[in-house]
Amino acid sequence: MNLKEKVDIFGFGDSLSRTNPSYWRQHKQNWENLFSSAKISMNVNVSIINTGMRTNPYEVN
Repeated sequence: MNLKEKVDIFGFGDSLSRTNPSYWRQHKQNWENLFSSAKISMNVNVSIINTGMRTNPYEVN
């Protein structure tokens, strides 16, 4: 999220409108302020399949 400009670049509002439409209808007018002050945490799992290197790829265990 770009908090300074209050731009929902990841589409949290769109997702919320699909998953919880009643909440979205109540809060969409104030969405810029609500999402820009929200606490967000993410867990990311990544697998690197091809690094393009000629040697053995780096492995994480």
